[in-house]
Amino acid sequence: MAQRNAPDPTLDTGGTTQWTRCPQCGAIAEIRQRHVLQSTGGPLEHVGVLCIARHTFLLPAAMLDDPPA
Repeated sequence: MAQRNAPDPTLDTGGTTQWTRCPQCGAIAEIRQRHVLQSTGGPLEHVGVLCIARHTFLLPAAMLDDPPA
């Protein structure tokens, strides 16, 4: 049986750091994890985010802001 929150190997970022904005404070945040979780509408990509103010989130990837410039 597959582990529920195991990272999806098809979402490999190639070792590069990915950036976004913190959903709470808007500060720069690192995308630290990517997972595909099952939902009633089918698989849904989620990301784990940690910002410089130490806020942490696990949220659907579609909810992320564009990377900071």
